[in-house]
Amino acid sequence: MILAVDNNVGTEEAAAFPIIARILRTVPDENAFYFYKKIGYYLDVKARSLGEFLEKLSTIDIVSIQFHAEHGDFENWFLTTLGDATLARQAYSCRTKQGENLRNSLISFVGARLARLQKFQ
Repeated sequence: MILAVDNNVGTEEAAAFPIIARILRTVPDENAFYFYKKIGYYLDVKARSLGEFLEKLSTIDIVSIQFHAEHGDFENWFLTTLGDATLARQAYSCRTKQGENLRNSLISFVGARLARLQKFQ
């Protein structure tokens, strides 16, 4: 697996187009992020790309966001499915946040990462 690490060096990203394309791609349904409220309670909402994930964060039930943060699901998806260690680290750092503070933090760093990577696409 190839992992993207952001060291705030633009030339690194410019040389890493295949990695950026991997992070920004649309994954098949079996690799999508499925939002649950709790174990066994699927909300019928999924994200197949980082852009879709960002969109869903704004409207998904906060209980779902809290559930996934507590279980490490966000960092796992970012790392194992998208191959983005930077996002995984940022998600891990948000694990202790609660409620709208958690949602806003996720929206902020996912949005910033998406915008930065899209510049090189």
